[in-house]
Amino acid sequence: MRRSPLKAALEREHGIVRLVSAAHVATAGTGAALAFGLGAAIAFLLAWYPPARIELPLITVSVLVSLVAISVAGVRAGGGSM
Repeated sequence: MRRSPLKAALEREHGIVRLVSAAHVATAGTGAALAFGLGAAIAFLLAWYPPARIELPLITVSVLVSLVAISVAGVRAGGGSM
């Protein structure tokens, strides 16, 4: 039985046993782009509207909260566990 060298390398070096479809990759990429775009939009809106004296702490906290929320949603959407 002859194995593909590419499949053997993927399994040995990266632990990839089976390849996913291109549609699955495109869906995951689109979801990630939308999620990070939403996070950037939240930070942009918070930089634009509140007074300048509270702008930096507000943006810092909101970005951290957004990144955590997006990461948790991505893990759950990808079927991972936390």
